[in-house]
Amino acid sequence: VQRRRARLCASIVTEFRRGRAALSGPWTEAFEAEAMPSAERAELVVGLLFAAHKNPAIGAAQAYLHGLERSGPELVAMRAEARQFAGAPTAATLAQCGALRRCALETCRVTAHSLGAVRTVLAPAGFTLRTSSGHTYRLRAGETLALAHASSNTDIATWGTDALVYDPRRAEWIDATAGGGAEAFASKGEVDEFKFTTFSQGIHKCPAEKLSLVVLQCVTACLLSEQAYRLEPVLPVPPVDFERATLAQRVAPVRMTVRACS
Repeated sequence: VQRRRARLCASIVTEFRRGRAALSGPWTEAFEAEAMPSAERAELVVGLLFAAHKNPAIGAAQAYLHGLERSGPELVAMRAEARQFAGAPTAATLAQCGALRRCALETCRVTAHSLGAVRTVLAPAGFTLRTSSGHTYRLRAGETLALAHASSNTDIATWGTDALVYDPRRAEWIDATAGGGAEAFASKGEVDEFKFTTFSQGIHKCPAEKLSLVVLQCVTACLLSEQAYRLEPVLPVPPVDFERATLAQRVAPVRMTVRACS
């Protein structure tokens, strides 16, 4: 893996040094403005490529498993939407797939990792932070504050007494999937980035939020569509595990049976 990574970095360095026009964009402009060495640029590009593949893959697998574990009418709706999307895989079709979108949003909420945003206090006077239990902490200018997505996304004061439970039929997600429109497939309704913190906030907000939500829904639809094959996980599946980086995964491998569809 290290050798392949080194070769990939070397090829990216070569492209940067050639000054390929196809590599132009806000990231490369920032690289130029900061006079960043080519090797460091390559490391950042490889890291972004890795995250762009790994994170949606984990999220889609978790969405699929959460949907199966929930079962009931919501899973029936997800399967119906998956078949619909398989027949017409377009943005217009995906915009009508409310169950798939609710599953993606709720999965992102309950599996968002404890490793969240890291912020530096810029206010010269600092500020006082008060917790829901009544404790206060004084934060001074220049100090670093780590924000855990898992704690805010499962806070009962924000999401209700069942905040720890996967429930795609939450009122927030029902409202978010009530309407259609050109970009409905990425809608979070009235839920803002401070209530649903998975994709961070402000200038630190994930630039690929909408794209990743689309990927999660598309891959989940493929896993459920049963066009060429049918997946049958051995139930019950292992519980969610927050010990690994990025999104929560499963504590053990999930055993699956793959059967060809007639």
